[in-house]
Amino acid sequence: MHERAFLEIEDAFARVAVLLASVVDTCRQRNHAPWRYLERAIADRRAELPLPPLPQ
Repeated sequence: MHERAFLEIEDAFARVAVLLASVVDTCRQRNHAPWRYLERAIADRRAELPLPPLPQ
């Protein structure tokens, strides 16, 4: 694999990790189960529905 392609993949994984950490932290601060939110978000996207809003 070319170094540039590897770096692009690494950057993509880093962005996903930061996004997941942010969602988990936000849900916890709002006293909601982060994994339940993520489960629903993934299911909705697979069904081609929009992402649910973050819990209030």
